[in-house]
Amino acid sequence: MDKYIEAFENYVASFDLEVSQLKRKKEHTYRVIKLCMEIAKSLQMNDHDVFLMKLIGLYHDIGRFDQFKQFSKFNDSETYDHASKGVIILNTLQILDDLEEKDLILKAIENHNQIKLEENLSPREKQFCEIIRDADKLDILNLVIEGKIKMNPYDEKYSEKAVQTILNGECIDLKEYPRKVDQSLVKIGLMNDIVFPFSKQYILKNNMIDELIEIYIKNNPKEKDTLEKIKKKVKERMNDTNVR
Repeated sequence: MDKYIEAFENYVASFDLEVSQLKRKKEHTYRVIKLCMEIAKSLQMNDHDVFLMKLIGLYHDIGRFDQFKQFSKFNDSETYDHASKGVIILNTLQILDDLEEKDLILKAIENHNQIKLEENLSPREKQFCEIIRDADKLDILNLVIEGKIKMNPYDEKYSEKAVQTILNGECIDLKEYPRKVDQSLVKIGLMNDIVFPFSKQYILKNNMIDELIEIYIKNNPKEKDTLEKIKKKVKERMNDTNVR
């Protein structure tokens, strides 16, 4: 594992890590590795597969550093898909070329940020994709709750369509919602895509649903009733072990 960490460290050192956004992105990477390991171990994955999950966590956001250098933002819809860019970078640097399951690692990285997983994945590919997606979401939600990802205030109602999407247990696809107030629901929507029991228990144990919704209410108080309704539904789904 050491040589892969060294390769990552050497790559990100070529960027200005004094920039707070890039520094936080590097810190996010190591937290996601830890979460990947915890989810993998909860599934009783063998040492080899835990190792692969560490690599996926390590490299999942490698495309973010060049993205921010070029555009000074982490907005894929206004720049490029950072996951696809990460795959290009890893292939160019040939970091993973000595691994038999390189394609599995790249597949998980490529799918980690998509609104939905690509079709026709093998069961093994799907599991690895879902682990990195859960781990990434858990840390993003933590960053929102800790105030390290700022939420903008709004004084307007959410569209019926956006609210119903969340209540239906779906994610918010930013391309479908031109209004910023609707787009802001994307973070709540992340909870609808959580897969594994470990991840659900992590959210419940840390009271993350209540804390997240409280932030939304503070930023858009006129939608308090709607947000309380959403909170109740998200909690129901998070407590239902049959819902994936």
